[in-house]
Amino acid sequence: MFKLYPRQILNSRGEPTLEVKLVTDFFLVEASVPGGKSVSTKEAQPLRDKKEAYDGLTVEKAIKKVNEVIAPAIESMDLSQPLQIDKKILSLDSTPKKTKLGANSTLAISLAVYKAASITLKLPLYRLISQLAETEINIPTPLINIINGGLHSHQTTEFQEFHLIPNSPKKSFEILLANSWLVLKNLTNLINQDKKQWGYGDEGGISCSFTSNSEPFQLLKKAVQVAGFSLGTDFYFGLDAAANNFYHQGKYSLREKKTPLSSQDLLSYYQKLITSFPLKVIEDPFAEEDSTGWKLSQKIIDEHTQVIADDLTSTNPYLFPNIEKTAAFDSVLIKPNQIGTIKETFQFAKLAREKKKKLIVSHRSGETCDPFIADLAVGLGAEFVKFGNIRQGERVVKYNRLLEIANELKDD
Repeated sequence: MFKLYPRQILNSRGEPTLEVKLVTDFFLVEASVPGGKSVSTKEAQPLRDKKEAYDGLTVEKAIKKVNEVIAPAIESMDLSQPLQIDKKILSLDSTPKKTKLGANSTLAISLAVYKAASITLKLPLYRLISQLAETEINIPTPLINIINGGLHSHQTTEFQEFHLIPNSPKKSFEILLANSWLVLKNLTNLINQDKKQWGYGDEGGISCSFTSNSEPFQLLKKAVQVAGFSLGTDFYFGLDAAANNFYHQGKYSLREKKTPLSSQDLLSYYQKLITSFPLKVIEDPFAEEDSTGWKLSQKIIDEHTQVIADDLTSTNPYLFPNIEKTAAFDSVLIKPNQIGTIKETFQFAKLAREKKKKLIVSHRSGETCDPFIADLAVGLGAEFVKFGNIRQGERVVKYNRLLEIANELKDD
């Protein structure tokens, strides 16, 4: 037996979200749900109140669903069987986007249940996830969102995230993170020397004005070199274009271009970036409804550059088979709040692996201090993680958990 206690808390953007406490006679766990700003049309929907407070974002309805619908159905179930509890939750809401119970209600409980199961079974959470998902444990490489743009930063650039990616299979995660921090320090010094006005975006990355979408990479390149590292050896770059946000009436609008770009034009733009900078990953290069663009993305993929699907696939195992047949990508983002349960997240990861896709476990721009996704990334054997920049408590708590896991595995 256990009891669920839901309540409203605030995420890193100061917006309401749901937290659930799961209490037994012997322990208590807490779980909370993040939220995105750049959201695809395919994502499961959080249940919100649409009242005056917080612009309608409060979650009283979700709390009520937990108390009156979900809790009575699962509180007598066996915590050592989290997949069965997830199955029961899913039986209570069979809608494609969790519109009956809300993905915030289902996910908060799902997260709490897996945490409780790891305590019940006396297994580290990442090992429990590895066993249940039938995957190999791995310490992932961070895609550090070091410069924020797009919806995360008052549209300072159309592209949403500029990533710094440390590289060296012979170095520990701790060293990779320390080296990345040094680049970040030099980046801020360079911006200050240029007397640019700057701040921080939603995911902790630097936010300042740029004249083009390639200028952030030029600045990052200089920061890597000033820090004493080699670009293309010690560090690579990554990009989340989030193309949904600058796609209008079949064209892509970039302020640096006088006329909107076709899918082919945008592909050529990416190819020039790849020629100029060591771009290891490009996420969402085309809008989710641009089928022409997603076929063209095959021309980006090679041994050096990966194409990541996020808005297109939205951690949805039910849509993935058809999407995979009609679009070119070799990696997928995993965000549990896009689907609403960890069981379905496992299903999506399994389908992606069967199709030889790389996995990137990701946070959201509206985060909480719940570090669950660090264990999820290790347990699923993900190649990469996205936690944001190496600052702000809701991001750093995830890096700290990954450091802790890396030390545990080193001692094994």
